[in-house]
Amino acid sequence: MITRGLCDILASDYYYPAMLGAMVRLHADQVAPLHAVWKLVSANPAEAMGLTDRGHIVTGRRADLILLDWPEGHAPAPLRTWVSGCGGYSAMPPSRIADVVA
Repeated sequence: MITRGLCDILASDYYYPAMLGAMVRLHADQVAPLHAVWKLVSANPAEAMGLTDRGHIVTGRRADLILLDWPEGHAPAPLRTWVSGCGGYSAMPPSRIADVVA
């Protein structure tokens, strides 16, 4: 469905890690370019729900972000998250966070 342009949104009603797993599989299977597949779990759901403050990385938006370590051929590992622009989860020591954000 994604390859044929018949899927607008990927969602999970109870298991949020499913979205990252779906991204990994779709990327590995070369279903579509990563930037196009990412929209299925970010911009498109936000737009469908009328959430105009999120879904894109733009000044003045909500800024829910995730930093991934995603070596080619391997599964991604979340390193850091931000929710509404504020630091959330971190697998990184504070000294490394400053290097990444700078």
